[in-house]
Amino acid sequence: MPTFPVKFSKGSQVVTIDAPSVAKPSYRVVFRVQQKRHSKYFKSYEEARKRANLILTQIASGNNLGAGFTTAESQQFDLLRKSAKLRGVSPEKAIANWIASLTIITW
Repeated sequence: MPTFPVKFSKGSQVVTIDAPSVAKPSYRVVFRVQQKRHSKYFKSYEEARKRANLILTQIASGNNLGAGFTTAESQQFDLLRKSAKLRGVSPEKAIANWIASLTIITW
């Protein structure tokens, strides 16, 4: 087993894997996106290492949005982006309109 915390870096980007503890018996992958700290938890070190490398590649290449998403969230965002494109609307505009309609419905 490696010595914890394990740090992976690419340029100025750093992703850290913390060891399991009594309180949290999972490996924690920690990284920052747009000055916000994110944590993901994994049962095995191998899973954590694979995800840490994937996240590091994403944030180092400038894909800050994708790094914070889970797989399910990423798939949902892709579906939203495709649906919005078919209607000629940007994803940002589609989300803003959806939130506005929820506000009208709930008031």
